[in-house]
Amino acid sequence: MIDINHRAAHELAKCLELFDELLAQAGVDPSERPLKTAMLMASYGIARGSEGPSEDHNYLDDSWYSGLYHETEKWYVHRYGRNVMQPGKSNGTGLVLIHATPYKVSIPLTLSEVEEPGKTAWLSFPDSVRVGENPLKWLVNPPNLDALTEDERSEVLDDVEAVVGWVRSLTIGLMTATYQDESIRQLASSIDGHLSAGVNAIISTKDTNRSLAIWDLHLAAEKALKLFVLQSAKKVPKTHDLSILYKAATDDGLPPIDHDTFAALPSDQDAIRYRYLELPLPSTNTAAKAYRAATQITQHCAVNLKRKLVINKARILIKCPPWVRLKA
Repeated sequence: MIDINHRAAHELAKCLELFDELLAQAGVDPSERPLKTAMLMASYGIARGSEGPSEDHNYLDDSWYSGLYHETEKWYVHRYGRNVMQPGKSNGTGLVLIHATPYKVSIPLTLSEVEEPGKTAWLSFPDSVRVGENPLKWLVNPPNLDALTEDERSEVLDDVEAVVGWVRSLTIGLMTATYQDESIRQLASSIDGHLSAGVNAIISTKDTNRSLAIWDLHLAAEKALKLFVLQSAKKVPKTHDLSILYKAATDDGLPPIDHDTFAALPSDQDAIRYRYLELPLPSTNTAAKAYRAATQITQHCAVNLKRKLVINKARILIKCPPWVRLKA
């Protein structure tokens, strides 16, 4: 740990103020800022050990960097509070119907298991429900599942497992695909936001939100099809019409998608009308079918994107950095 006197602490605080403002403007979550700030300060030589920063910034295992990180983290905890600085677990969002009522599914996307406390842990990337997992536990505020008949419970379990598989493989597919530039990567990263917005709108108590959900779900499918075409460096048709985009994608090698899946989504013109509440409000069942269709289409596009790295079902042993302590 580094020893910081009062003057040095004052100078460090000024630097941290600056970097925190820059990262805030960039939209970086507060929980991610201590590490990013410490790395920026070390990389640019603002803070360094006695030997100075190397050209490749190979400082991460140095004791002085651990000290810098902890001082930086302490400053952030003082500013934002310890609870804010704890990174939230990133879960995927799904939707199923139980008794014709929509329920959210909060899906763990990565799994970690400590191997040697404080030193190593396994990180895995499942693309479906793993043996030993109980996906019914991921239902958010579910009804009394014990009151279900055996057949009803089996049907719900099948629905949840299907959604988990789509969301997990979609996430991995978008994460590992190769993209020509940052704008295409940003397009890919926005797809999940539309699906999640659709789920939140469907489960809300406000009827008009279901119309907005249809638009978001249509847009998720539209972006996924456009993404597939863009990855081939082809010109994307300027349209919201999924049939035109689907043809362009299949012409570029996308395997066929069942026609019934597309039938659950409205035409581009109707999707726009739903957005402006110009059509009768869709039923919960209609909105839920649209969610399943949009999720299947986006997942199908994502898993068929070109990639250099395949991590589906991968299990990776990672070493704990010196400034982090793994919990047993």
